[in-house]
Amino acid sequence: MNDTIPKIIAKIEKKENLIKVINNEIKELKKNKENSSHKEKEKRKLEDDIQVLWTQILNRIPSFINGENQKEMIESCQEFGRRFSDNDLSTSQIRNVYGEVKKIQMKNSMLKENEKMEIIPLRMLLPKLAYSAARAKKKGTDELKDVLSKGIETVLEDENNSKEIIKRFEMFSNFFEALLAYHKAEGGN
Repeated sequence: MNDTIPKIIAKIEKKENLIKVINNEIKELKKNKENSSHKEKEKRKLEDDIQVLWTQILNRIPSFINGENQKEMIESCQEFGRRFSDNDLSTSQIRNVYGEVKKIQMKNSMLKENEKMEIIPLRMLLPKLAYSAARAKKKGTDELKDVLSKGIETVLEDENNSKEIIKRFEMFSNFFEALLAYHKAEGGN
């Protein structure tokens, strides 16, 4: 688990490319009415490996939201931006959620010293992300949902500690802003 997110994403993309090759081989075998079960088994193994790697990525997100590993956070946002752009995630899909986060951030900026952050609008982003991913049916949207949901869940971990929630929310906002900026820089439309 010492790999950084960019290194893990490189491993995922290598396996995804192998899956594309295997899919073509499976098509050829089926076209020639040959047995493709060994190739299908190989493909399932690669898909399982990708799922394990994706879980490793998601397990890194809380450290960013907790204010740790900031250099890796920025490098990861750059890699996420590239990957999301490559997987047809549009800037407007990201901005829809980002706009909600900015509204919450504006409300937080007006909180008085001991006032608690209202967490319901942040929690409501989870079903909005799920809906958006299901509607778009694209890998990029689904991966964005996974990444942001993990970040939101981390912000909301200790609901009784308002100061920590506010601090984590600010880190989440920074994380999200960097992700959006790199997505645009990487050619996201």
